[in-house]
Amino acid sequence: MTQPNAPDVKQAGPSTSTILPISLAEDDSIDLPPGRSLQPDESMAISCARPTRFIVLAGAEDSGKTTLLASLHERFLRGSFGGYLFAGCETFLGFERICHKGRGESGRSTPDTERTKRTQGRQLLHLRLRIEDCSRPAQDLLLSDLSGEEFTDARDSGDVTKELRIVRAAHHLLLLVDGEKIANPRFRQQGRDEACLLLRTFVEEGLLGGGSRVDVLFTKWDIAGSPHIAAVTGPFADSIVTDIKGQYGKLLGGIRSFRVTARDPSGALQPATGLEQALAGWVELGAESVSALPLKLVERTTTTEYDRFFRREMPNLFAKGTP
Repeated sequence: MTQPNAPDVKQAGPSTSTILPISLAEDDSIDLPPGRSLQPDESMAISCARPTRFIVLAGAEDSGKTTLLASLHERFLRGSFGGYLFAGCETFLGFERICHKGRGESGRSTPDTERTKRTQGRQLLHLRLRIEDCSRPAQDLLLSDLSGEEFTDARDSGDVTKELRIVRAAHHLLLLVDGEKIANPRFRQQGRDEACLLLRTFVEEGLLGGGSRVDVLFTKWDIAGSPHIAAVTGPFADSIVTDIKGQYGKLLGGIRSFRVTARDPSGALQPATGLEQALAGWVELGAESVSALPLKLVERTTTTEYDRFFRREMPNLFAKGTP
């Protein structure tokens, strides 16, 4: 018999009917990245916190810049790619936005990619990658997503080119040649000229120099490399690379070329086919090429203890001389 007015007593044990609220102290709050594409000034939080490679994609309208970025994201969603593992992303929503039209849930009968508009500004997407054997720390990449109109204007006007300081900051410039154009005899020379004149403008305006690495990417190679025209387009692509190396080989830090299929509508090829060979260069090369002239500090005759420590630990940063 229970006593009157006695409080109910529940046996101890797990309960599935009650959810206890969890309160976080202000110091325990977690800052999450916005997830969207970043503006250049917003990317400084990444580049200042960790070693970061900066990759700029340059090409005319509809040459495949945004589709290439989307295909890279799609490949890492499937697993490792090009010898690297996905290790993080602070612009996941930005990648998902550019992938939407290429997926079934978009309701489209054929995959597509929304073109980047000038009004969207100069956007950057972030990836953190790590080599498969985990023998080295993860490496951050910032990849540009700029409108083709910006590059068309830059090609036509030196004053506009000088405003593209984002190119000077790049560890790697990816120069896109539209494979669909070089597959068509009517537009073949136009596709060549658009890319070559853009590169020439960058070099003449001083945005690229001895520390710059350039990858020439022939996009849409599922079209340009079709069996019935490959005998023509293959040598034509080779001639473009030969001319670029002949003109700029001694002026730039390195020139490579790749034939890429970002998205094959037939499904015969995986997304980003051809990029696996290029990826290692973006991740492993380039930290030394931000500036053509290495920083050299002047060695002072009178120093503090801090100065002596700095000189002793990093002697390679100093040039002989007096203040």
